[in-house]
Amino acid sequence: MGQGKRDIGLDIIRCVAILLVILQHSWSGLDLNVQSGAFSYWFYSALCIGVPLFVMLSGSLNLGKVEETDHFLKRRFHRILLPFFLWVTVVFVISALVGKYPEIRSFRSGVSAFFTGLLKGGINQAYWYVYMLAGLYLLTPVLQRAFRPGDPDSRKLLGYCLAVWVVVQLLKDLYPAFLPVKYYAFSADMFLGYYLAGAYVRRYLTDRELRRRYGSVGFLAGAAMAMLLHAWGHPVRLVEMTEVVCLFMWLSSLEIPEGRLLRETTSLSRYSYTVYLTHVVPVGALCTVFHAPAALAPAAVCLIVAVAEFIFCRLLDTWERRPKDWIGF
Repeated sequence: MGQGKRDIGLDIIRCVAILLVILQHSWSGLDLNVQSGAFSYWFYSALCIGVPLFVMLSGSLNLGKVEETDHFLKRRFHRILLPFFLWVTVVFVISALVGKYPEIRSFRSGVSAFFTGLLKGGINQAYWYVYMLAGLYLLTPVLQRAFRPGDPDSRKLLGYCLAVWVVVQLLKDLYPAFLPVKYYAFSADMFLGYYLAGAYVRRYLTDRELRRRYGSVGFLAGAAMAMLLHAWGHPVRLVEMTEVVCLFMWLSSLEIPEGRLLRETTSLSRYSYTVYLTHVVPVGALCTVFHAPAALAPAAVCLIVAVAEFIFCRLLDTWERRPKDWIGF
């Protein structure tokens, strides 16, 4: 598929984000996500930017148009929740069979544990993202009408909202008890800001060369500053936010020439949600093999899982009788 018909920058963002998520879970699965050292903890924190990239991508795609509420929610239900219900069930059954839930002693207790975990977000910690994303999608019809494309006041209003977002995050750094809005131990207001920031970048920062120049410089500067602040024991949200937004700007400006790399990039992008929902199984299995906290173990786990997931999705893609609405791509 040619770049004239598709914004390959968005595919690149999906690919980078899903690889970061796999690497992050490989890192934490090996118990390396502890504050044993400034660089080690900064590196783990840097891996966590995969989810904000996904959120910015969703905002850039969903807030550039106005849709009927029922139409939007129905499409999102089919795209997000149906695959989630399928794969969370598969993951739960596999986890139960390998003894992750010793309290399950019968089919009835298994069903009870499944629905309890589903309602509480306890099937797997990695799935908190789906619950957070569902909350953003419920807000999207309102946000679409507040930031209408073509409305001359929309850019100004969106800019004000982002300024408030920045101020709130700074206040939370200065005063940790300020506005403790939590969503499964993650800040809901933080991701709402990323959602709006993604829309702003894609709608108003249309100069590709400008995004490439300022995004690359801003990301490198933000990453260096974040590492120093972690080393000093004083991480600042604004620096991490700048790092994420600039990385999104830079990745969205990239291009790939026609060829094999372009085809594989668009394929992995298309499979990214399925990979997200299923990667926890091979990551968990491999982390029991690479149990020693060797320096290259997370990278090895990530590489093996990424290749295995790509092959798995490619096989699903060739299966003509697959339940298309449930697979996730």
